[in-house]
Amino acid sequence: MTQHFEYQVVPAPKRSTRFKGLTRKDDAFSLTVTDVMNDHAREGWEYVRADKLSETKGVWPFRRTLPERDLLVFRREMKRSLERRNDHDVEAAKIRARRVRRDDLVAMVQSGARRVEIGEPINAIAAE
Repeated sequence: MTQHFEYQVVPAPKRSTRFKGLTRKDDAFSLTVTDVMNDHAREGWEYVRADKLSETKGVWPFRRTLPERDLLVFRREMKRSLERRNDHDVEAAKIRARRVRRDDLVAMVQSGARRVEIGEPINAIAAE
């Protein structure tokens, strides 16, 4: 069975939160990151990795690259992946192309018409 995941990407904290009794900045920062990770874990998100990405903004010749950003990537298994896939199949069946025989178009093509307008059936227009 194939597993399906949804992902959430959040910016990594840039500054540490103050904690009573901690004197080292490294300890405070690591506790800040731990809090972010634990908050997401309570919601069912699993930590995957930390990434560094840069963004390019603007149009040439004014294009510039912004400083890199630190991001935390989380994922969790989609609970209703089978139901979603089945819904997708049903939607695809609704829009599936059908072959419809239209005698008026067949007659036009057989008579050598180079251009056939597709619109309302010719028989329906003639009936009005």
